[in-house]
Amino acid sequence: ESMRSKLLQMNALLEELLHEVENDNSTLVVVMGDHGMTSDGNHGGASDLEFESSLFLYSAGLNVQDFAQARVIPQIDFVPTMSFALGLPLPYGNLGKVIPA
Repeated sequence: ESMRSKLLQMNALLEELLHEVENDNSTLVVVMGDHGMTSDGNHGGASDLEFESSLFLYSAGLNVQDFAQARVIPQIDFVPTMSFALGLPLPYGNLGKVIPA
């Protein structure tokens, strides 16, 4: 029950945030997890449910729809992709690569 309560709370927060930026062409909202979890709340293992995570992108000013197709991407590639998209240099020691659109 506490997980359901927290998910409802976070859903309301996200709805409020997206409402605030829905007409802002200069904002990119990025919501991601660092790991997944099983239906009973376990994480840190090697199952797909524990290992995989989600990524959500929203921008009123950018067309992220083509990029944000439902697909599996290596998490290590997220930082170089965001660096490239924001016109920033790749982090020193980066091991990932830019995700093609």
